[in-house]
Amino acid sequence: MDKVIAFHTSGSTGTPKVIQKTVDSLRLDATMLASAFRAIFEQQPTFVASIQTQHMYGKLWLETLQPLVGCPRHVEQVDGWETFFKCQECYDKVVFITTPSFLAELVSHRHQLTPKRNVLAIFTAGSLLRTEVSQAVEALFGVSPIEIYGSTETGSVAWRQQCNGSSWTIFDGVTAVATPEETLAVTSSFCVSTPYILQDRVTFEDERHFLLHGRTDRYVKILEHFVALAEIEEGLRKHPYVADCHAVASPTDVSRIWTLIVPSEEGKTALIEQGYQAVTRTLRLEASAYVPSYAVPRRMRFVRTLPYTAQGKLPVSVVIPRFEVERQEPVVTQWDLQGETLAVRFAYPHDVIFFQGHFPNAPILPGVAQLFTVRHFIQQAFNVKVDGAIKRLKFQQPILPKQEVCLMVKRKTPTSFDFTLQTAQGPCASGILSVREEGC
Repeated sequence: MDKVIAFHTSGSTGTPKVIQKTVDSLRLDATMLASAFRAIFEQQPTFVASIQTQHMYGKLWLETLQPLVGCPRHVEQVDGWETFFKCQECYDKVVFITTPSFLAELVSHRHQLTPKRNVLAIFTAGSLLRTEVSQAVEALFGVSPIEIYGSTETGSVAWRQQCNGSSWTIFDGVTAVATPEETLAVTSSFCVSTPYILQDRVTFEDERHFLLHGRTDRYVKILEHFVALAEIEEGLRKHPYVADCHAVASPTDVSRIWTLIVPSEEGKTALIEQGYQAVTRTLRLEASAYVPSYAVPRRMRFVRTLPYTAQGKLPVSVVIPRFEVERQEPVVTQWDLQGETLAVRFAYPHDVIFFQGHFPNAPILPGVAQLFTVRHFIQQAFNVKVDGAIKRLKFQQPILPKQEVCLMVKRKTPTSFDFTLQTAQGPCASGILSVREEGC
């Protein structure tokens, strides 16, 4: 009997599911991919990856396809754009297996990078790659990313390179047709069941090519009207204050639109100078020009980066908690994580909740808010539980609204971090934070 492997879906829109796949189905999928991209693999590039092998994407590409095509592999997982560039220098030819979220983070640093032109191909899956990210990657490496479309249940279904347009090409060995509801029905030898109906809306250009129009579960009902979350996001991204965003329907009795916003450099300046409320009003006014009033986002949270999972997904279980507290993140103007050392530059606008009442005519950032900020960034950077004790805590100078603050963190042991907060006027706070090693 063929061995069965249990995979957990990402839970993008609800509770994760357990999907059982046979080892033989993975081999069939990998054989198809090997044939489709034979010209690349015949050059024997080294596989370098930012993905994990406990997910199907990693299991398929790194533990099934890579041995099948006989290419060498960089064994360690790439955990950041700096690590990838170091790996790239070690090999003559590279194939990079990654996610859209990793590529978006990588190209955000493109102005300080001059990469070696030895990448034969970049494969990405998990979610759609934004056009501007695809173009920036091509400009940086000289190759347009190859996007793989599919799911845990169906395996690989289709692929595209945006340098050739927006349409997807169905792999040989896969049959896909549109259902009456304009979703995709997939049949192949490695589907868990056939036909398997995916929740993406499509239109076919011909028998082997189709366009994607977003997931059906990204059409939500607001006050008895259907709203396309992707249209809200697309509109907001056109504003100069917005680098990226993600919209969800609130889980409240009366659903409204909530939106996470990653500010652009211009947006960061506006937040610091004008405050959260003023920038929120500006963006809501912008949204009202292209969506009805009931679809205008009611809550916005400004974040350093969208909380993608290792699979490159944004599950509702991760997104919704960002809205369940009133506090906003500080505005991060610099983020530099090098191994066990983190350096962050940030500022809090004048209207953050932390400044309210402390003190009415001379607001300063309370000590508890300073510690919240330190814990928040350590959790983001090192993936640890931050409910440990603080030792040798010292407060020296106040932190004011709009004031640029530099946080320096050094991991001394697996469960101990030294930190300092400093402004141009000198040290503000320092201490040693103890944490639990387990991930957050």
